[in-house]
Amino acid sequence: METPWKKYKEKNGITPLDLINPTLTRVSDEQYDQRLGICKACPSFLHMTNQCKKCGCFMNFKAKYQISKCPIGKW
Repeated sequence: METPWKKYKEKNGITPLDLINPTLTRVSDEQYDQRLGICKACPSFLHMTNQCKKCGCFMNFKAKYQISKCPIGKW
């Protein structure tokens, strides 16, 4: 049986609990800036909270991790 968290992870590459895992590989500063720039230009980005409307994630955290992915495939 597929759990809701498993479905979430398949779509986003990461779950909120993954963000506290100290062993996750981070992207370079350049890749982080590129990802966040793409997010900030997206109509699904909420600038007030730095959240994505599609997944609800705080993108200033999510964009840092190698396993993360954009829920609509922009990065």
